[in-house]
Amino acid sequence: MNIIEMKITANNQNQKLLAMRLIGLASSILMLLFISGIRESDKMDIPGINSAKAVIYVSPQGNDEWAGTIQAPFKTLEKARDAVRNLKSSGDPLRSGPVAVILRGGVYPVEKSFTLDQKDSGCLESPVIYMACPGEKVVLTGAKTLEREWFHPISDPAILTRIIDQEAAKRIVALDLRSHGITAYGQLNCHGFARDNLGGRPRENPFGNPPMMLYTNGKRQILARWPNAGTVQMEKIIEPGPVRGDPDFTVRGGTFSVGFDRMKYWRQAEDIWVDGIFGYSWEWSYNKVSGFDAEKRSITLGYGEISGINRNWSPDFHHYENLLEEIDMPGEYMIERKTGMLYYYPEPDFYSGETDITVSVLEEPMIILDRVSGLEFRDLIFETSRGTAVEMTDCREVAVDHCEFKNIALHAVKIQNSTACGVRNSVIHDIGSAGIIIGGGNIKTLEYGNCFVENCEIYHVAFYSKVYQPAVLIEGVGNTVFGSSIHHTPHAAIRLFGNDQIIERNEIYSCCLDFEDMGAVSYFTLYRPQERGNVIRKNYFYNIGTDQTGVHAIYADDQSMGLVIEMNLFDHIGKMKESGEWGPSTGINLNSASYIAVSKNIFIDCPVPVRLSTHSQKIHDITYNWHAQLDPLLKDPDSAHFKKYPELILFWQDWESTLFHASFVLNKKMVEKVMGTSRHIAFTDNQIFNTSLYRPLVFPEGYLDEFDVEFSRPVVRASNNRMVSISTNTGLVEKIIKEYTEMCGAKIKNKPE
Repeated sequence: MNIIEMKITANNQNQKLLAMRLIGLASSILMLLFISGIRESDKMDIPGINSAKAVIYVSPQGNDEWAGTIQAPFKTLEKARDAVRNLKSSGDPLRSGPVAVILRGGVYPVEKSFTLDQKDSGCLESPVIYMACPGEKVVLTGAKTLEREWFHPISDPAILTRIIDQEAAKRIVALDLRSHGITAYGQLNCHGFARDNLGGRPRENPFGNPPMMLYTNGKRQILARWPNAGTVQMEKIIEPGPVRGDPDFTVRGGTFSVGFDRMKYWRQAEDIWVDGIFGYSWEWSYNKVSGFDAEKRSITLGYGEISGINRNWSPDFHHYENLLEEIDMPGEYMIERKTGMLYYYPEPDFYSGETDITVSVLEEPMIILDRVSGLEFRDLIFETSRGTAVEMTDCREVAVDHCEFKNIALHAVKIQNSTACGVRNSVIHDIGSAGIIIGGGNIKTLEYGNCFVENCEIYHVAFYSKVYQPAVLIEGVGNTVFGSSIHHTPHAAIRLFGNDQIIERNEIYSCCLDFEDMGAVSYFTLYRPQERGNVIRKNYFYNIGTDQTGVHAIYADDQSMGLVIEMNLFDHIGKMKESGEWGPSTGINLNSASYIAVSKNIFIDCPVPVRLSTHSQKIHDITYNWHAQLDPLLKDPDSAHFKKYPELILFWQDWESTLFHASFVLNKKMVEKVMGTSRHIAFTDNQIFNTSLYRPLVFPEGYLDEFDVEFSRPVVRASNNRMVSISTNTGLVEKIIKEYTEMCGAKIKNKPE
């Protein structure tokens, strides 16, 4: 058995970040000692790589006309990149050691993407390394700084009278962005479920990147909203509007009534947006308000909702944004894009003289790597951008190590079609969409990508696009998420796709905080039954789904297949279904999932450790899409999938033996669906310790009382499981955790109450 090393988050995040940087600082000092002033003839060994060849210095106070030495550094990364190219062109010097580009401390404004391609490659033994100078803080930013003296009290009566709270109006300050050459405001745009993700996988939003945002001392400020806290609900659905696929879906929306007339104050507002749920719990939407009637108390949306405005088992909720009229508390702001005016209610430290005020302007990625190999980024801080920080495509052996990413409106790191690339020892937080996307490997040949997220801490992601944008999205073949701490996410912590992926030795807690019908680890392969062979093992899950309905630690959804869940610890997960709720929150939820092995896990205070549910899909969708995926494989006897997953040969016979048809009324229409039942489920050698007597498994037909029996349904097998009811004051829970972690070599400490 491999030794597990679970890393539990320290209560003070700053202390943890400092610890990570100290680790990086130590390794960087070693490197600097070796490569400083190295000449062609020098042969010094650096731990982990060959003897160094050259070092190039960059500084915010440098000059691109200088020599790039420590005494005469370059000013820009582009100049340093070109210097590396020149070194490579003179007899391939990288064979004798790495090239290090040392960034001296300071802020490096990124006004356009820093691009690297094949000409900038190193190799695994002799990489090109872009790194911070030891002991110095290096920040790459896509922001513009706003000087405090640029702000002035509002003097325009037409603006002052629009603000509802007249006392607040006296405190609001204004700044003319255009007069200071700042015009990259961007546009608020429609986004959300199925708009900026497809099948749960993030994609480019056809409406564009996130707009400009305001930051004070690195803290994202609040786009003026109502209500200031909490949300409101619809009263009646007047007209549901078009649904996805309708020809007018992108040109008009539905109408609903509300229980307030607050919009009577908004008559001069021209760009009102609404954030919330108007249908199913997963269909979060950011939609435009195209009109309202204050007297009738009705709101009309500018775009269709995915399933139309509707009511179901999940409650709706929403709030309104981008309202000058509603600026009434510190931290709120609004940008009038027609005039370029920024209006802001300052926080108290605004007048202290120590305030750093910025707006995000960079829309393109900070760094673009295309077909690059043998390259590293170390000890850098990437912050404040409207786009993605680092984007890799078709790369090999590229690593981001001991870096920090924050206030990035799209993704921290996006890796596509790459091999042995990843992020390690880094902190990623306050990210607008998915934190890290890793995609490597060949889905046809099943060749491994070996891309990775390792020993990272990731939290507070998806502040802009809030659903199906996890801390880590993993796709492709043969990639890993290892030894990381992932917490405080509005939706999933990890979204899992592809083949032979490994999620191992991570700490995952306080996830799926804002939305229902989701898992901290979400596995979704609906239309791709050949995706399988994935493993979730030796992870520590806790404090998930205890206050929500339909939130799970692990969720295999919509006929997903081929998953091993073993040797995980589930602590304080889920809740029983209460009156009026549509389903329980569980440790593991298998929604018509198949070929699932659940073994050697420990469940502590999980009211429903494992639940099997029956789901439905349209007959045409199932048969058409599965045939499209599997038929080409069936025609090729040498298919890599059949060699690795021989059960696919009998897939159709197996599936047809367990399905059944159903007809029912949905939204006033008769719908015919095929109901997909779970099959080939093994629940073995698990231990369940509850402080209350709960049922261990839930099936569509009811609760199961006993373990160690062969189910009447031949597609499910449970054996050698143990359930124990315990008291909260015996210390047994702590003993169980201790024994488990010792067995796996873990060191759990500082666990939150």
